[in-house]
Amino acid sequence: MTFHNRIKDHIYFLIAFGKIRHHSIQHIFTGGKVRKGMAAFPLVCLISIFSISSLQACQPITNRKDISAMNQKNFDPQLPPDVELIRDSSNGTVRILKGVDLATPLMVDENYRSAIANGRPGEIAIAFINAYGRLFKLEDPRSELTVSESKTDKLSMTHVRLKQQYKGLEVWPAEINVHFNESGQIYLVQGRYAKTPSNLDDSRLEESDALRVVSKNLAIKDKFRQHRTKLIIYCGLPRASRLAYRIYAEVSVDNAWNYIIDAQTGAILEKTSAVQNQGDVRKPSAGKIILK
Repeated sequence: MTFHNRIKDHIYFLIAFGKIRHHSIQHIFTGGKVRKGMAAFPLVCLISIFSISSLQACQPITNRKDISAMNQKNFDPQLPPDVELIRDSSNGTVRILKGVDLATPLMVDENYRSAIANGRPGEIAIAFINAYGRLFKLEDPRSELTVSESKTDKLSMTHVRLKQQYKGLEVWPAEINVHFNESGQIYLVQGRYAKTPSNLDDSRLEESDALRVVSKNLAIKDKFRQHRTKLIIYCGLPRASRLAYRIYAEVSVDNAWNYIIDAQTGAILEKTSAVQNQGDVRKPSAGKIILK
């Protein structure tokens, strides 16, 4: 039954209800028998209520945002043909996604079209990954990814670097690079990141406990010359992501180290030199992993 037919039926019910009500009142004031009329009164009320409920249930959605939200919820885009996809063997995330124009199927995605209209490469890159969230194994890319760098080279090709975070904590080491050709089409995505963390153990050591682990490892009794500590979600192991402390500890100019300390167990997950020699000048360096 169409929406307009339901309106017509509802009006008929209201007219019938009005007539019976009028007839019942007439009997009351004229001393007539009202039982028959009053007996029909509850039935008409019930039918009228049912008609109103059915009318509301069949009302069309007129709000374009509501329609878009419904379509977006069921929208699961397919990759264009002739696309190269390489996944990380340890966690199933995307390592390489390559094609002529990877965003071709996304022209029906409202978020992606909006990002295109704004014209900011970083926003477009995140909207792209958001549309392919299942493919990238990220539950909410718009809240999990931030733009760390966006630059256009001499060939008019744009490169966007994205960092990963989860509930305010940096996921490290994690990075996704989205590349645009000179026409603004996404042709390559390279990633080394973690799928959305789950079941993280919130219990953790104090920052001071983690620093004591580093002091013991370096056999330092006095305080560090300087140090920096940051709580992160560490995804550098093939196992599940975990809370960890990322610590820079400097004993002297030529003795500085980067540590990753497991925030639950206090185990040293990584230890790398933070010093490199360039002649007589000493500069920070990512170094090689000494202990993992």
